[in-house]
Amino acid sequence: MKSLVGTLISCSVFIIVLFLWQEIPDFSISKKINAEKVSSFFTAIGSLLTAVTVYLLYKQIKEQIEDRKASSKPDLYPGNQFFDFDQQTDFPKLTRDNKIEVLIGLISLHNIGLGAAKEITVKWWFKKDVLMPLITNGLAQVYANRETERQYSFVPANNHIDIPLPIMYLASLGSFKNGWSEMLWEELFLEISYRDIHDFDYPTKKFKVDVYVGALYVSVNFTKTDKIVLSNESTMISTVLIGTKK
Repeated sequence: MKSLVGTLISCSVFIIVLFLWQEIPDFSISKKINAEKVSSFFTAIGSLLTAVTVYLLYKQIKEQIEDRKASSKPDLYPGNQFFDFDQQTDFPKLTRDNKIEVLIGLISLHNIGLGAAKEITVKWWFKKDVLMPLITNGLAQVYANRETERQYSFVPANNHIDIPLPIMYLASLGSFKNGWSEMLWEELFLEISYRDIHDFDYPTKKFKVDVYVGALYVSVNFTKTDKIVLSNESTMISTVLIGTKK
């Protein structure tokens, strides 16, 4: 803005000097004022001011649009979750905060932005062929055909929705053996895409999901990552062994 004001002053001074330069040599009190030159002078000044006014108006409108976008910008993040873990059923049961829920293994997806998010797509990434041998109830193939991608319509600002962990991944937790130390379970990634209320597509977010499994608990932690890379082999390992690695 300062540079614009400086340019305006410089142009105005230049036009005034140019006008006076032409008039001073022939200046006389008794001389009749050249109405055409005076008119041209003020027309030039007026045109300059009009151009600056239009530019300032454009800048103001642009700033208002940007402010409006910022005030309606969503920002989705999954929340870390701790579950109570029960293996006494045919299918492992995960309970959070002693809640009785129809679906198990629910994760809260929070909108920490100032605007609502819509047309949300949540996709889980893992190696099905690695998890399949871990499923002990004979339904591995059934679980393998279950969806790993879901769409959700809307999340208001400062609110959240609950999204379930993939059922095949949950089923694999049933292979945890009594007497094992805490295990870092097989690789899991989460991908989230969404739009704002102006239909603007936001960059897809990717998260590495670290799932820690103990005899009575499952802890799920999310770390943002730039890419999703899955190993072809099992990555499950005891956290005791992780601590001994150099």
